Amino acid sequence: MLLTIAVAAVVFATVLAPQSPLYLGFFFSAQHRSETMRAPGNGLSGWVARRIMTKVNQQTSAHVVTNFLKVQKGDFVIELGPGSGHALPAIFSSEPDTVIGIEISPSFRDELSSKFASEIQSSRLVVSGDDAIQYLRIHVADGSVDRILGSNVVYFLNPLDRYLSEFYRVLQPGGTLVFAVKDMVKTAAAGQSIFVNMDWDACLAAMEKAGFLSERKPLQLEDGGPAKYWPLVGTKN
Repeated sequence: MLLTIAVAAVVFATVLAPQSPLYLGFFFSAQHRSETMRAPGNGLSGWVARRIMTKVNQQTSAHVVTNFLKVQKGDFVIELGPGSGHALPAIFSSEPDTVIGIEISPSFRDELSSKFASEIQSSRLVVSGDDAIQYLRIHVADGSVDRILGSNVVYFLNPLDRYLSEFYRVLQPGGTLVFAVKDMVKTAAAGQSIFVNMDWDACLAAMEKAGFLSERKPLQLEDGGPAKYWPLVGTKN
């Protein structure tokens, strides 16, 4: 009996310890859940977050690429937060020259390295763990990018105006910036400080201020449950 109690106490302490790989803060801490959804780690909470993202984003990612990003052969494409890479097959099907995936989550970078090893080896895909502003300033020239995609990413860009300024700089005239956003995250993100951009009209206004011609397209995949999303589309003048 005492052994059972001792084992239970150890297990309980383990799942409640933030430094533990078995930490279950995802289920009882809004802040930890938000941090994990922004950049899943390799622990149990990260595993849960990655599974949820796959369910929520898989259909959305392919749809937004096909219908709004509209990659052309030879394009230079940047994807912000590619996660498990759900958008990449649709992007590569249009034969871009180069795709940069800016992904701050180490566990997602490991997954991308495994799933897209041949694209990385051939330099068609470059995966970076740097912050987007830092990476773009160092590695990407003015007016050199054709398309930028951020699916479920704009929520975390803080301060948004600095990121938008950098996206505008690297896009060529006529280049496209597409954010896919979901109303469902407004409820999930309540009471925390990680999801900072949750007003889609304010996001569009910020895009306009940065110089983009911007538009919120109609709600997509309305019957797709968690897959439904709003496309926020900006074009560089």
